[in-house]
Amino acid sequence: MKEIIFKIFNPEVVDCSSTWSYLAPPIESIELLADIMLDLLQSDLIINIGKIELTLNYGENSPYTSYKSPNVVDKYFLDVLDYDLGQYDLHQGAKAEENKLNGLYIEKKEIAEVGIKEHQAKLDHKFPQKYKNLLLPSGIDGVREALMIIKNLNLGTEDCSIDFIMMYVDIIWKTWVGYFNTTSKKRIIFDLIRDNEEVLDSIDGVKDLDLNIRKKALNAFSHIGFEFQGGLGFNSKLSLGKDYTYITQKHYKEIVSFLEVEFGIQFETEFDYG
Repeated sequence: MKEIIFKIFNPEVVDCSSTWSYLAPPIESIELLADIMLDLLQSDLIINIGKIELTLNYGENSPYTSYKSPNVVDKYFLDVLDYDLGQYDLHQGAKAEENKLNGLYIEKKEIAEVGIKEHQAKLDHKFPQKYKNLLLPSGIDGVREALMIIKNLNLGTEDCSIDFIMMYVDIIWKTWVGYFNTTSKKRIIFDLIRDNEEVLDSIDGVKDLDLNIRKKALNAFSHIGFEFQGGLGFNSKLSLGKDYTYITQKHYKEIVSFLEVEFGIQFETEFDYG
């Protein structure tokens, strides 16, 4: 499925040097990318934040480092999925709302920590000192911590030796809520299965699908994120998720309007498919 890509570029660069600026923007552009991501995640355009993943590669002489927040389950398809909710806590209330976690089932911290340790032990056995796995908090708190890790890398300076960075955050758009509340559950399930390139002949056959396929397709989460490599490999792009059936032109116009109000003085915006 196509991804919607948000490009960041300096409108004052109009000659051939704009290609160089696009491939290797200054540190201000990298910081701007992180600021845009945080502001968008805190905005009313996004209802919930799901799993957060940050991956760092410092080079062949350092471990490949991954930060992940606990697993997250939304409330919309519990009737057709086989989750053991005893392993999760339902987050509700003002604090959960502020942290973009209200109404989500978050994996218990002690269970997530055990999972991280077990995965690390397996990696250490197969690839000693090659991989490192760490746990992030959930919600906005986890996003802030991940972005602070990135900002502390001294990107764009001689002190930075990073080879690769990737950060993605699962999110539920405000657009999803309107779609879910005005569309039949059967239609939603058909749309999501199709959007994930699976085939469903009848709604009665949902539970006949492989559980992993159901869990992948039947959830409210999209994502936003970015990735880049050191040197000329960097470009300032922010992925705004897959082009799901429920995503409308109005949805994109709302995002563009928000970004232009917040950041339009410095940078312009455009969308394309990547």
